[in-house]
Amino acid sequence: MKFRNLVLSAAAILFIASVPLAAIAAESGSDKPLSALDIMTKADNIKEPADMISEMTMTLVDQKNNKRVRSVLTARKGKDSTIMWFLSPPDEKGSSFLSIAENGQTNMWIYLPAYKKTSMITSHGKKGVFMGSDFTFEDLEGRKLQNYTYKLLGTEKTGNYDCYKVESVPTAEYTDSGYTKVISWIWKEKFISLKDEYYNKLGVLKKIQTIDSLKEIKGYQLPAKVIMNDIEKNHKTIIDFTNIYVDSGIDTSIFNKRSLTRIFNRDALYKKAEPKEAAK
Repeated sequence: MKFRNLVLSAAAILFIASVPLAAIAAESGSDKPLSALDIMTKADNIKEPADMISEMTMTLVDQKNNKRVRSVLTARKGKDSTIMWFLSPPDEKGSSFLSIAENGQTNMWIYLPAYKKTSMITSHGKKGVFMGSDFTFEDLEGRKLQNYTYKLLGTEKTGNYDCYKVESVPTAEYTDSGYTKVISWIWKEKFISLKDEYYNKLGVLKKIQTIDSLKEIKGYQLPAKVIMNDIEKNHKTIIDFTNIYVDSGIDTSIFNKRSLTRIFNRDALYKKAEPKEAAK
């Protein structure tokens, strides 16, 4: 899963049932096998909510199992616009983040109330960490299909899910990535990336992101818990999503830099009051 599809290393993940590439056939029933590009294109094109609002608990866990918990209100419009407001702890309350994709480019801004300044994240800055977590701004942006070449490594289970295992390598033209490759476990049934391994510039495994649990809402398969485990730092970030509302009619005017400097409540995000379907 891309974090834009927030989107993200659980001990329960099992790596079994590898099979030869020749045994992989298209799920449509065709005899023609799916290529790595076919699989990643399907993953990139899965149906997503027109809009979504959720509450996010972000738990940072260090090597001594010390925990720091943050509460975040998030809103998203399709795949292109995301905004987050940090509600707690007190020293981070009022911090916010905005991401808008336009014309094939994703622009990001972050507001830190201590500096009373909104800063744009540069291409180089996207390799930096997001609010002290184990996610980088690049992780939040997600991978653009055209920026990578793909190789099908086989099929393998992760947990109880049968997956395609696909390697993504940045093209020679795409030099902004902080990773040399990403290996993804793509759920065969829904084409959702359930696990991603990120390799650093030396080709060494740096991080493992897993979707620990999914929740179905209005026919959408949405992440309920995401874990990013930084192997190098022995540190992890756990994200739990609650009070998820989809296709409820978000006021799209909130997706601008002015919205970063004020803390919204949930009701202020909607076009109008109407019944909403939630998952808690």
